[in-house]
This record gives sequence, structure tokens and C-alpha cells, in this order.
Amino acid sequence: MIIIILLGIAVVCCFWSAVIGMLTSGDDDGPASAPSPAPSSAPSSTSSSRGSRDCTVAKTDWINSKMIEDDWSQAQGEAAQKCKVPANLQGRIVSPCDVAKTDWINSKMIEDDWSQAQGEAAQKCKVPANLQVRIEG
Repeated sequence: MIIIILLGIAVVCCFWSAVIGMLTSGDDDGPASAPSPAPSSAPSSTSSSRGSRDCTVAKTDWINSKMIEDDWSQAQGEAAQKCKVPANLQGRIVSPCDVAKTDWINSKMIEDDWSQAQGEAAQKCKVPANLQVRIEG
């Protein structure tokens, strides 16, 4: 009799644990200290193979800005936004330029009258704030 009662209590506890887990796993747009990205009309899908949500365009752009402005890795941004950048949005992630690429961009601006944007497009990177001083202009 005691075994049946204990088994019943275990089943009830498991049930309520699952219910509470579903109720508290709401859609969080990121940590409280992170600015909330603009809402996106594109729904974020759930990826069962990765076990996490795909990032929206807005969250992907936020991650990219943190990579460029604050020298974050893509993984740090994804962790902050609690999502993974899907393959179809990976092209929106632009790596920060290193010193050599920044200097090359600067030389094209001086020698060939390129804009910074043209140089960044050619190098497929964005000059981060800490290297902006290397750009003459």
C-alpha cells in the first residue's frame, strides 16, 4: 500500500514539474542588461537538432553589432540572446577587421579615393571602434 502511495506522489510531482517548466519557459528576448532588439515579423523557429531557437533578423543584427562594437564573439552574442544564428542569416554577421585589413582599407581610401564602406565591402569586415583611429579622413 505504501509503495502505491509513493508511486502516486512521484507521478503527481513529475506532472506538476512538467507543467511548471512549460509555464516558466516563456519567450525571453535576452538578459535584462542587454538592449532589447526591435521585434521582428519573422517567427523564430525551434530547431530540434540544436535544441535552441533560431535568431530573428533583429537579434542577429544585435549580435553583429556587439561583435563589432564590443569585440564579442558570435557565441557570446548567441548566448546573450538565447538563440543561434541560422544559416540563412549568417551572411548578416560581419567580422570585425583586424589591423592589417584596417590599414589596407585606409591605404585604398588615401591612394584610390575609396570610401571606408568600399574598403570594408572589399575586405568583408567592419572596422571596429578601437581601430577607427587608424583610418585617416
